[in-house]
Amino acid sequence: MPVWGYGLLNCDSERSLARLIPLLADNELAKRERAVVALGYMGSTAAVAKEKVATALSNSTNEQEKRLIEWCLREIAGE
Repeated sequence: MPVWGYGLLNCDSERSLARLIPLLADNELAKRERAVVALGYMGSTAAVAKEKVATALSNSTNEQEKRLIEWCLREIAGE
């Protein structure tokens, strides 16, 4: 688990979102993917991040990452 992941364990959803959303634009693929997975598992609680997740999807050139982000968007929408 990355160091920032341990910080999330002690955060409420608002603080978790504040830590995860900036990672969607990180230069490192692994960080972006971890943030997308965490947001996806948050489901509708991550609705405030939906626009940023959609932006990450449009900026991605990696097919695996795109599929992961699409999954995240479905989870946020409650599908």
